[in-house]
Amino acid sequence: MQQRFLAIALSFVLCGASTTGLACGPGTVALIQRMVTTQEPPRYRCGSEFNEMLARAQKKDWKGALAAYESHLAGLGKWEAGSANVSETFAYLRRMSQAR
Repeated sequence: MQQRFLAIALSFVLCGASTTGLACGPGTVALIQRMVTTQEPPRYRCGSEFNEMLARAQKKDWKGALAAYESHLAGLGKWEAGSANVSETFAYLRRMSQAR
């Protein structure tokens, strides 16, 4: 009985963590692209710099978004540094900031 309860509780925790965790990992470029079409960017538990990056992307302030993403990676986002997601996100933000 305890194992069953523990399995159910763990599944709820993992489902709840995955909704905020998805924003802080792979797929950041797709998330940024969705921000451009929203009225107000959502808030994720990825740190204030990550949320600032999304808010600036929503306003199409690409240089500000790039700076906020760099700050995010220097702080809470260090665990992701060097990943393919980070490389893709940097390339996208740089491309968008140079196009403006």
